[in-house]
Amino acid sequence: MTKQELDKVLDLHKKWLAGEVGGKSAILRGANLRGANLIGANLSYADLRGANLRGADLRYADLSYAELRGANLRGANLRCAIGNGKEIKSLQITNFTVTYTHDQLAIGCEQHKISDWWKFSDERVLSFDDFTLEDWKRGRKLLIAIIKAYPAVESVYIDDK
Repeated sequence: MTKQELDKVLDLHKKWLAGEVGGKSAILRGANLRGANLIGANLSYADLRGANLRGADLRYADLSYAELRGANLRGANLRCAIGNGKEIKSLQITNFTVTYTHDQLAIGCEQHKISDWWKFSDERVLSFDDFTLEDWKRGRKLLIAIIKAYPAVESVYIDDK
């Protein structure tokens, strides 16, 4: 999908969300959006089933109620994204947006494997912008409990073209 085609789909989707005449829901099922710049895109209610979003920049994107079954989310930048509540989950804790998938966790501007987050040393955490050790120690336990109680569904992508 070219940038122009994607821009047109996003423009029509924006109109559809606003209830404007001529708007159309974004149907990007199976679309190759590998590496796409989707920063701040409103993809709420979009159909992204089976879409290749590998390496896509989804910072600040709104994916609420989006259908992401089978989408390839590997390497996608999910910092400050609003999740769909299934494959991508999000919440706000103090001044940090927390977004996670089945294996990735983004807190503020930092995104790493979930398993890596739990192993980070105090020094490593302090190297992250705006992190305080007190907040991390308190928030870490909460995040472990939330992710364990409400895990994100793994999106199994079949074809990685």
